[in-house]
Amino acid sequence: MALSLPADLRTLYLEVLKHPTLIEELSGYQKSKLGEYAEQESMRATRTIVDMMDGDPNYPYPEEYRNGREVEYLLSKHSPTYWDSQRVLFLLRIPAASTLTAPSPIVIPASGATTKEKKVLSFPSYIKEEYREKLLPYLKKEYASCNPQVIAFMLIALQDLTALTILPKVNETALHKALTAFLGDIGSRQALNKNLSNFRSASSQENAFIEVHRNSIAKHME
Repeated sequence: MALSLPADLRTLYLEVLKHPTLIEELSGYQKSKLGEYAEQESMRATRTIVDMMDGDPNYPYPEEYRNGREVEYLLSKHSPTYWDSQRVLFLLRIPAASTLTAPSPIVIPASGATTKEKKVLSFPSYIKEEYREKLLPYLKKEYASCNPQVIAFMLIALQDLTALTILPKVNETALHKALTAFLGDIGSRQALNKNLSNFRSASSQENAFIEVHRNSIAKHME
């Protein structure tokens, strides 16, 4: 099936939903563009749900979906577009950012220290310099003393936005120390590491939560 891009991109997207095996016939360029389109559809759907939440703060969520699962509930009830986009992304098997080759940890020698005595960077040094001024105050206010699951969502969102100088999996002990100094009590290192590990193969529902964090953080990077 030879389709030109981008004019027939929507057609291609719908055809893949109907005929998943079509993925195998696509060129690398088509897969790339299709992935971008599916991501856009996912973001549009999530923004719609977030707007719905803002417009109706008293929405009668079932008890089991309160305290952190509201987005999941609304997506499942009102957003087939979101789940279509997740299906296409799954079919494409787009690698997660966490599978990319990680850079070596960055350390700074403490004043007067030997080469064996290193000072671990503070959390602001994990953020790319061009984003620090706008992003750090927001992160400090929004994520102070949050639980390990929320902190993991934040870190994966920052990673997806390419806002980090060091990937979370490089040195999780150093990262936990830096986060605790910056945000206060965020739970144990083991709990943070477990959440980060789990979310590297996140479910569609978990990806929905990550996307909400990603969208919020992105607004403070502009």
